[in-house]
Formats: sequence, C-alpha cells, structure tokens
Amino acid sequence: MKRIALAIFIIIPFITIHSQEDAKYLKGAVPEVDGKVIFTKIINAGNAYSGNQLFTKVNEWAVANYTKKESDNNNRVLLTDSLSGDIACNGETKLVFKKAALILDQAIMSYQLILDVNNSSCKATIRSIKFKYDTKEFVPAENMITDMIALNKKGDKLSRYYDKFRKHAVDSVNAIFNSLEKYLNNYVTNTPTVHSNNAVVSTEQVPSYYAEEIKYDASLPGFRKVNAEKIPVNIIKLLENECSLISSGASKNISTSTLLWGGLGRFANKPVVYSFIDSNSNTIQTLDANETFTVSFYTDAYKDVVDHIGKGHETTNNLKLTSITTSSGAPAFAEAWMIIECKKLSTQPISLNNGNVKAINTDRNKNERLNMYIGEILNVWIK
Repeated sequence: MKRIALAIFIIIPFITIHSQEDAKYLKGAVPEVDGKVIFTKIINAGNAYSGNQLFTKVNEWAVANYTKKESDNNNRVLLTDSLSGDIACNGETKLVFKKAALILDQAIMSYQLILDVNNSSCKATIRSIKFKYDTKEFVPAENMITDMIALNKKGDKLSRYYDKFRKHAVDSVNAIFNSLEKYLNNYVTNTPTVHSNNAVVSTEQVPSYYAEEIKYDASLPGFRKVNAEKIPVNIIKLLENECSLISSGASKNISTSTLLWGGLGRFANKPVVYSFIDSNSNTIQTLDANETFTVSFYTDAYKDVVDHIGKGHETTNNLKLTSITTSSGAPAFAEAWMIIECKKLSTQPISLNNGNVKAINTDRNKNERLNMYIGEILNVWIK
C-alpha cells in the first residue's frame, strides 16, 4: 500500500509539471483568421528612430536573416518597398523534434514573413506556414497545428503526433518576433504577443534550436564579427545590385566610390577581396596613400545614395552616410549591412583594350584603364 501511495506521489507532480509546460500551446496558441493560420505581433520602436530609419533597420535585419546560406535553404527577401514601408520574406527552418546517436526526427517549416513598417512600429505577420515531414510534399499548417487538429475535443490536451509540430511552430514564430524586437530595441517585451479569441500566448521563451543569437562586437557597435569563410551571401549576387562601395582614408579625408567589379578569393594563401576602380577616380589617390580600406554593402533602400556617390560625389562633405572607423582605422559607414575590412596587398593597372571588351561590358570605353586592388580580409562585420 505504501509503495502504491509513493508511486502516486511521484507521478502526480510529473503530470502537473508536464501540463503546465503544455499550457502555452493549448487553445488559442495558434491564431486563425478566416480559417488560415496567421501569427501577428506589433513591435513598437518608440522614438528611437526617425524618418525612414526604422524601415532601414528592419530591412537590415531581414537581409541578415533571410539571405540564402545553404543549398537547401530557401530563405530570401522577396520585396523591399521603402515608400509603402513593406518588406516580404520567404522563410524556411528546420524543426528538430528529437536528436540522438542513431535518431534524427525533424521537419522543415516554410512560411512567409510580412513586415509593415511605419514611423514608430513594425507589424510582423507570419502566414502561409507549411510543413514537410517524411514526404516530398508540404502540408499546410491548417491541416497540422490548428485547435481542431492538434487538440482534443475539450481543448485541454495536445493530440499525439501533431503536438510536436504545434509546439515547435509556436516557439519558432515567437523566436522570429523576439529576434526582430531585440535587434530594434535590444530587449524583448514580456507583454503577450499573439491574440486569438481572447486567448493569449507569451513569448518569453526563445528556443535554442532556432537561430544563433546575434553577438555584437564592442569595436564596431551595431555589427557582429564573422570569419571570412562565413560571409553569408554569394559575392556575385552582391555586386549585381550595384549597392556597394570601396572606401579609404581617415578622419575628414575619407574618399569612397562605387565598386565597379570585384570578387572574393585567395591570394598567397590568404582570403582576399579583388576590387577594380576607375583610374580617373579621386578614390585612387586615397587608396594608394593608405594601407587599409573597406568594401561595404547596402540594401536597396540606399541605392539612391550609392548612385549619388557613383556620379562623382566622393568626398566626405558630399556623402549622405554616417562615417565610422573600423579596428584597422579604415573608414566605413553605419548604414551598411556588411563591411569587409581589408589590408592592401597588391595594386596593378589594368587596360580594357585587350580585344575582349564587348565580352566584358559594352558600355565601357575600350581604352579605359582600371586599377586592381587586392586586399587581405582582416575582418567581416555584419549587422
């Protein structure tokens, strides 16, 4: 009799704790709008940003988190419209249910993230959620994690099989919202974020399996340092959008120009940047006079500014960007989403008059001369 009582004493607390853990995933945890699963959170930024600064900041977060990093990853920014304040992303993440020596139980969750930015807040919406699990087809969230599917009739218990999808989906969504809020405000509010039929879901917990926490480096506030091998995007795609600058100099003697052509590679067994600059550019003199330089990249929100620089407005007084100094003393700009800090290794003049000008670029003068700069990558800074 005593053994039975002891067993009951042990089991009851376990059931109670387990029920408390599941409570935040019960009725209302997955909001539905017109039969569709849609999560929404309003992130207030207060007076921390003015004008289009909030849009720029949100866009920087979107680019950093939704740039394709792996061959099987479909993260990407679909739309950036500074006039309407809209940013649309396609997201994909792995949900790891169980991982052991010989067991890996996981699924892929795809979704759309819509960011609607105004002067003081950002409305984040996650919709079109789908899961791929043991099949080649994605299954809509409406068939997997709604109250009707993933809960019992009373709504007080999770259904087996569907419970893991519902839990990980809720945690992943909250992690995304928290990541954006932390990036904008450097903290996460403890206020409820998801409302459905008067039900409330807390987002205080962020699952460790979601994404690596952004760690900022004190030597360049607002940026985190990564290895050159960890540059998260294809350099060719980066240069296609024509939103990149090469900068050198110090203090008030900063010179910058648009990056015509370039690339990444290895030289003398070191990771390097190859940059090609018009020999008539004023930037050449400053590059030749300094040992370090930076190559920086910007979102489409700054395309007009970069174009303005490309028309010959290369001096500090004409720049519409906020200058900062990297650890090597090379200049860069706070508005960049990625900065590659370089030490000059080699310089070489190059002529386009080699018989293959048309194959390179039909818009350039075949007698034009460029200077090629090879710079050892010292640091890579990403927002």
